[in-house]
This record gives sequence, C-alpha cells and structure tokens, in this order.
Amino acid sequence: MGRDEMLGRLVRSRAGHDLGEICLVIREEKNSVWLADGKGRSQDKPKHKNKKHLALLNAGCGAEQKALLAAGERLREDEIRKLIREYKKVLQESEEGESECLKQM
Repeated sequence: MGRDEMLGRLVRSRAGHDLGEICLVIREEKNSVWLADGKGRSQDKPKHKNKKHLALLNAGCGAEQKALLAAGERLREDEIRKLIREYKKVLQESEEGESECLKQM
C-alpha cells in the first residue's frame, strides 16, 4: 500500500500479543503504522506495528477526521472508541444474519 492509504482506516492485528484486536491507523510510515483504540492504546501512547502484521478492514473514519489525521491533528479518544464499537456491532449483526440463514437450510 502507498503512503497514507491506511491512514484513518480500521485494521485487525494478525500477529503479536494484540492478535485479533481492532485499532485505528492514526499515523503511517513507509512500512509501519501507529495504532490507537481509544482505550488501552490512546493517541498519547500509540502502538507501532509493521504493516504486514495487519489486516485492513473495510471501515474507517470520515473524510473530515482523516484530513485531521493527515494534518497531524488528533481525534477525540471517544470518537475512536465509537468507530470501533460501531464496526464490531455491524460485524456481529452480519454474523447473526449468516447464522440465521444456516439454520433455515
């Protein structure tokens, strides 16, 4: 991926002690990113992670929030938590829908 293509996107950790955790990319470098989840990993102490250890999710922050991150500004921690919470809710609803379809078969 090119520079800033992951900025503002949600990712899932594929390796390390944070395996499976969902975080927001708040800063991007050539081969690595800085992650925050609004709780244990705040923007004050973001997690530095190699890009190859992440799975890019089909969700992220809006254009205004991404512009703030690109300008080096910070998002509110509750905004980050809300993004992650909403993604998990949608994911759970889709999984429940799939299980209902399987039950009907």
